[in-house]
Amino acid sequence: MEVPFVAYGIPELTAATKRWTDEYRTEKLSPKALYKVHVAYDSHFMYYLTSKQLAGEKGTYELR
Repeated sequence: MEVPFVAYGIPELTAATKRWTDEYRTEKLSPKALYKVHVAYDSHFMYYLTSKQLAGEKGTYELR
C-alpha cells in the first residue's frame, strides 16, 4: 500500500482517532445535510491542489 506519510506520537491525532468513531459522526452529522466528500477509486489521492478549488471556496487548510 502506498501512503504519503505516517504520523505517530501526536496527541491531537490520537485524541481525534478515539473521538471520531462511526457512532460519534452519526450523532453529529445531520442525515438531511449535504456534505462534500472525495471518493478515490485507485488509492492515489495524495495531494490537494488549490488550483482545483471552486471559485469562492474557502481552503481546506491554512497555506504557510
